[in-house]
Amino acid sequence: METKKSMVITGGTSGLGNELMNAFLNEGWMVAVCGRRMERIEKIRRENDNVLAEICDIRIEPAIALFLEKVKMQFGGIDVLILNAASIGPLPLPKIEDLRIEDLRLIFETNFFGNFNFLKYSLPLLRKGGMVIHITSDAATTPYPGWGAYSSSKAAFDTIIRILNAELEEKRIKALSYDPGDMDTEMHHIALPEDRSPLKSPKDAASVLLREIMGRLGANE
Repeated sequence: METKKSMVITGGTSGLGNELMNAFLNEGWMVAVCGRRMERIEKIRRENDNVLAEICDIRIEPAIALFLEKVKMQFGGIDVLILNAASIGPLPLPKIEDLRIEDLRLIFETNFFGNFNFLKYSLPLLRKGGMVIHITSDAATTPYPGWGAYSSSKAAFDTIIRILNAELEEKRIKALSYDPGDMDTEMHHIALPEDRSPLKSPKDAASVLLREIMGRLGANE
């Protein structure tokens, strides 16, 4: 009997993360999600009795350890880890000359150090042939005014992911950053409330990433 594959998604209670949860559940995967809002975690639990949904602030190391211990007990290991949790930072988005160092540190606490800690605790659970995916942004490489803090945090973690991919080659674990493009999400509307450009739905973006992951996993077996 073939063992079900398992995945973990941070920031899985809304937007792209939530749609990825639904997409992989439809494929028969075991899914664990975490987030910071209890009302959203409880909603997932009510609607999906086959999802491990827990409160976890990735800035808090003991919370990461507790969540991943539950993942280990329930799933045994992880085939796909999606690092989706992120912070946009202070609003309105400040230019660098107006960016306070404490706000820069706060963004890095989530987007860099939080993701790094979650990754570190997850690595022993990753199965051979698995994947680590960091949800990045074109802001990591494009100099949008006002996006200095967010962009630099994403660019820094993209570098970690590239190095990790080289280090995990012997274990046949792939690590990559994935830019889903501009989406119709709460984060986008908070950051750019006046943007009226066409936006893709998180569901469509999740479908594209699902196909990408399934294709790469198949090639890696």
